[in-house]
Amino acid sequence: MRHASTHATALTAFNAVTAFNPFIVVALLFLTGCPQDAEESGAFGSGTDAAGVVDSAGTDAPSGHKDAENTGTIADTGSKTAGDSGAGAVDAAKSPVDSSSATADSAGDQDAGTAVDAGPKHVVGSMFAAAIEAGDYHTCALHGTGFVSCWGDNSNGETGAKPGPTSVSTKPNPVQTVAGVTALSSKTKHTCALLGGGKVACWGHNFWGDLGIGVKGSQDVYIPQVIKGFKGVVKVSAGGDYTFTRKTDGSVWGWGKNVTGHLLDGTAGAALIPIKVGSATALPAVSDICSAANHVCAIRASDQTALCWGRGTDGQVGNGKTGSGNLVKVPTVVVKAPKASRIFCGYDHTCALTKAGQMWCWGRNSSSQLGNKSTNTAAEAVWSEQVGGVKQAALGTSHTCVVDNYGKVKCWGRNEYGQIGVGPGKGKTIKIVAIVPLPKKAVAVTAGRAHTCAALVDGSAWCWGRNHKSQLGDGTKTDSPSPVKVVVK
Repeated sequence: MRHASTHATALTAFNAVTAFNPFIVVALLFLTGCPQDAEESGAFGSGTDAAGVVDSAGTDAPSGHKDAENTGTIADTGSKTAGDSGAGAVDAAKSPVDSSSATADSAGDQDAGTAVDAGPKHVVGSMFAAAIEAGDYHTCALHGTGFVSCWGDNSNGETGAKPGPTSVSTKPNPVQTVAGVTALSSKTKHTCALLGGGKVACWGHNFWGDLGIGVKGSQDVYIPQVIKGFKGVVKVSAGGDYTFTRKTDGSVWGWGKNVTGHLLDGTAGAALIPIKVGSATALPAVSDICSAANHVCAIRASDQTALCWGRGTDGQVGNGKTGSGNLVKVPTVVVKAPKASRIFCGYDHTCALTKAGQMWCWGRNSSSQLGNKSTNTAAEAVWSEQVGGVKQAALGTSHTCVVDNYGKVKCWGRNEYGQIGVGPGKGKTIKIVAIVPLPKKAVAVTAGRAHTCAALVDGSAWCWGRNHKSQLGDGTKTDSPSPVKVVVK
């Protein structure tokens, strides 16, 4: 007989899942990965936000390390703190404080991360994906039970497995020690999870302090680490070597690489632990945020205005300019962007979604990824005229996908590896929106550099596109221009 808490956890997931589709309840009750004694964290999340669907852009970021499996903590690699100018530091590190004032918001003791309590052992018994999130060459799924499994490239520990000779997880790897997850985010080589109580745990690449745990350097981390004293987060967006979050009060907090001034603190030094981004004047409360390889965007809560900052070489910050000298160091209103409810960051392009489900995009457009049937770069917002009724978007390097109100996944842009998912004919740029042939309605879509995945209403996960690192999760390394089902170990 199962422990009583098993039924409580299943009931919690039951309530959340039925909000999507009551016909998949039976599948949930047969999950073998259900925790036995894990603390219940409420309904399962959907992507990087505590409510809604997966934000793949936000959802919309190179390995030795101490064997944390034996110690449960991460060793100090000798990184320098502010004021310590000794050799060995890549750049000056920040203190865990509000960069716009002298007080940190619930900062507490933020000097380092701690390994997540081991809790129950997670076994991938069935692929019930409540949400899905892709990085460069890896993919992670959030199960209805609050557990996570990942597959694909593991060079930096981003799948939650100890890197080995091949550093590839060909099938879903259960990420141990992390439970009660409500949302996921990944963009390049690290992964972050939103936990109950608004806490954040991250793992993977940490050269620039990407994980926010107080250390940086060559120690990548494959065991999820909770950021000490940091809570109240409702959204996390893992970008390129840095991470941004939004708290309940709309404030933005970030950490990691800062060479282009993304953290809005007037320096180029990396932050090893969370600091508040910008002043109340420069960056007032936001309702959504996304981060990518070199830029960050947000929706200002007061008037639904889209703001961006960072590198705008290809117009991805939407300030009406392009070129290598277009470095925007303060949040700037996106030219011609309408009032928006959500925002999604790709590598070199950005899209905003209105409450009516219309999408406007800006940035690089060499593969028609902006959805306007053109290949001209747009330094200001242009209407993605081919799609409407959009619920969620996912932006890859040069392709874009959406889930609409009918559960259809539609993609367009570069198709070099079949990432558009329309079958034979990969290698061609797809300017006209294509409907991806999936067996069931989708609840979420996510895009890596050149692969795409979707979570369906029946809990199954399907992927297509490039697969050289097994990022499709089908047990092979063969590219697929058509959706393939993620297999279970």
